[in-house]
Amino acid sequence: MPSLSTVQSLLNGIGLHYDVRLWLALFALVFARVTAAVVFAPFLGGTSVPGLIKAGLGVILSLVMLPALSSTATENFPASGLLFAALLVKEALVGATLGFLAQLVFYGVQMAGTIVDTQRGMNQITFLAPQLEGHPSALGALQFQAALVIFFALQGHLIFIRALMNSFRQLPIWKMPQMGPGMLPLAEQAARTSADALVLACQIAAPVVLAIFLVDVAFASAGRVASQIRISHESFTAKALVGLGFICLVSAMFLNQLEPAFRAMAHTVDRFIEAVR
Repeated sequence: MPSLSTVQSLLNGIGLHYDVRLWLALFALVFARVTAAVVFAPFLGGTSVPGLIKAGLGVILSLVMLPALSSTATENFPASGLLFAALLVKEALVGATLGFLAQLVFYGVQMAGTIVDTQRGMNQITFLAPQLEGHPSALGALQFQAALVIFFALQGHLIFIRALMNSFRQLPIWKMPQMGPGMLPLAEQAARTSADALVLACQIAAPVVLAIFLVDVAFASAGRVASQIRISHESFTAKALVGLGFICLVSAMFLNQLEPAFRAMAHTVDRFIEAVR
């Protein structure tokens, strides 16, 4: 390409002897993995961030990581365009998987809020938060955002970016995944990670759901004792208020459960890289 030749000549003229074609290919592969992770990780991209901002963040992170990778990644440039395309797809899949593993904790927290709002009878206002995928309830959206704030306060985003950087060392961009342990352990790990997100949702929602259940039992007992008094309509208000009160009471437990969940998320990302290297 004439433009690449011109740039190559300019760099050689000022004493910078870099292969422009090699650097562009290297940047494209790094950008594919980083941007896919940014798109799927809710604390870096998510559904509410415009695509241009996600792409810009992917470019910035790729440029930051590129100098550290160039010293070891410029020796095995793929000889064919087909191999380069396969590597590009591989990088996008690896980045998307890392982002997906990182988002499961947050959607487990969101699921807990949705469960509580469903039991409170307050899940009819899901249209108030359409920017989050799946249209969660109001409490689900609130807990989702609270988990993001706590994650940033614990510097979890830096831990994830560091893990993303380490993934290039453990699974180089010119290397295809070997799947050493096989596909079955990898599938078991994915199922276990999804199950852990469901367990986290149940643990967060369980105290509030139990309190709401006791309110239902109390109103059902009162209805049988005084059947002439129609108190069933009052139960909706009572469940909404009791649920909201217990959410405030168990907020400390909610915060205590997030830190180990975030540590488990980082460990899951590391185990995935070990499994496919």
